[in-house]
Amino acid sequence: VLPKKNPTIAQNITILASHNLRASIAALGVLILSVFLGIHLWKDFNTTVEKWYFHSTYVWLIVMGIASVIYFWQVKRLADSGVDIENLFKKLPDE
Repeated sequence: VLPKKNPTIAQNITILASHNLRASIAALGVLILSVFLGIHLWKDFNTTVEKWYFHSTYVWLIVMGIASVIYFWQVKRLADSGVDIENLFKKLPDE
């Protein structure tokens, strides 16, 4: 997605310069993480525990929900204050 979203940054990538190699590694990573998530969910939903909060899936969903609300709230706050969100993240900060 990066070459389409921000070609300037994509052209400056020096590690794993091959786009096909980066895409393959990314796809493999998504596949492996999806398998781990599937195993985790299966194990979590098929285990009997004393309290609901011992199921890490519910805790994870709550934490991710709260984090998403905070993120979208902050992005809206920035946009409402006049910040151009698209241009803000188009250029990496200087090192």
